[in-house]
Amino acid sequence: QFDAAFVITDGHFGFVAVGIGRLLVIHRDNVFVDAYDASGNRSALSPRFSFQTGSNGVPVITPVNGNSITLRGFETKSLAFIISDPDGHDMTWALENPSEAITGILNDKTITLTINATKLAPGTYQGRLNVSDVYGASTGLSFTYVVEPNHAPHVILQPEDVVFSRVGEQIALTLADYFVDEDGEP
Repeated sequence: QFDAAFVITDGHFGFVAVGIGRLLVIHRDNVFVDAYDASGNRSALSPRFSFQTGSNGVPVITPVNGNSITLRGFETKSLAFIISDPDGHDMTWALENPSEAITGILNDKTITLTINATKLAPGTYQGRLNVSDVYGASTGLSFTYVVEPNHAPHVILQPEDVVFSRVGEQIALTLADYFVDEDGEP
């Protein structure tokens, strides 16, 4: 939880937000510190001191298995990305214009995007993963996924006629001898 206080320095207002274990500074300024307890007893002002906001580093997105993937029309595959923040800040992520064919999960610092080609028409698609830290620094990385057409299986050998001589008689055929699927779909 942050407590905020306005301070006057050289006739100008400065804003300081103070929290447990950290000091969030908006810009370079000269300030005085004033403390008080729950009963409202105030301390004397501290001597003037100055501080300056450090830079807020931009989060980093690192592809684990590349940033493009090709899927056959019946496949589901994943792209993984490791996210990090040079300042150690908490981060959030989102997809721009998300497709219903993509689901994403964050596990530790790895975002896994799973793409289900059965929910897409054949074609080339673009997506963008955006990552932001809690102080507003953000970055994005584009990725591509290609869905190849799904071809129907076709006959390579016509089965011969079969005559059964009694009820319950069976015959076994190896379908791979008679049909082929050029996509390798099971």
